[in-house]
Amino acid sequence: MGVSLRERKAGVVVEIEVPYRLACRWRASIPRKSGSVVGSQMGNRTPEQKARRRELEATPGWRAANNAKRRKRYAEDQAFHEQLLAKQTEVRRELFTDSEYRAVQNEKAQTAQRKRMADVEYRATYNEKAKEYQRKRRPVVKDKLNVRRRERRASDPEYRDKERTRSAQRYANPAIRERTLTQQKERYWTDNEYREKLRELMRARGKSPDFRAYQNEYNKRRYWTDDQYRAKVRERGNALKRRRRQEMIDRLLDRDGDVCSWCKELIGDDPVIDHIYPSSLDGPTVYENLQLLHWACNREKWDSVIESPR
Repeated sequence: MGVSLRERKAGVVVEIEVPYRLACRWRASIPRKSGSVVGSQMGNRTPEQKARRRELEATPGWRAANNAKRRKRYAEDQAFHEQLLAKQTEVRRELFTDSEYRAVQNEKAQTAQRKRMADVEYRATYNEKAKEYQRKRRPVVKDKLNVRRRERRASDPEYRDKERTRSAQRYANPAIRERTLTQQKERYWTDNEYREKLRELMRARGKSPDFRAYQNEYNKRRYWTDDQYRAKVRERGNALKRRRRQEMIDRLLDRDGDVCSWCKELIGDDPVIDHIYPSSLDGPTVYENLQLLHWACNREKWDSVIESPR
């Protein structure tokens, strides 16, 4: 059985008759090009071949055996693997240039997905797989997006200003601000890597004079406009003062004992820190110039520099 082939010789297309096996070998040795004479003719089968193919496909088990053979060859033969992959890629590229074909394929895929999602068990499995995939991919995608944003922010001042304006508008919403602060606090105390990274960033920012000036100006403006923030700052300052006072009292008790430096009696639970050389006379507030007195003894001493009468 022969096969008719067309071959171009000296600019003229001639038709030749060759045996089928030889035609197959010849076709395998010639690189196939889209639209070429040989490529378009070699893919055609004779009616006898088509009938034989239909008979084989109707045979039980033939398709499975043929697919297994192709899979084995696909796994073992690297050249066949690359050839088949290139052919599939070329066919898909040619098909997807047709918008009608692409629309039909998308509609088919969406219809099949809707049918599958109608099954409760499949939907639960699909949702779990999707969540697991998102959990794995989220850090990678987030890092890539952050890198792109940083690069664009550094090179595009307009984009940087636009992002700052958008962030300020979103942060002005009390619900969003409260949710963001809660998430940041939870992450700060649960993620050690995030906490160290944030501390390193704040240390680097704190070394910048411009950032320190901006932070001080912002804190002053917020102090005089936000009553809740002002009360919190005052409470924090008072707590710091109480802690430092208690630490100084403990040091003076260790040095002088539990007695009043003026009357030489037990000091009690509420001592007064007094300047040996009065502060009204420019006495320094240092450890060596401090002592513990009763409240009444402190009023009696007042701003004198005399020693204890007892």
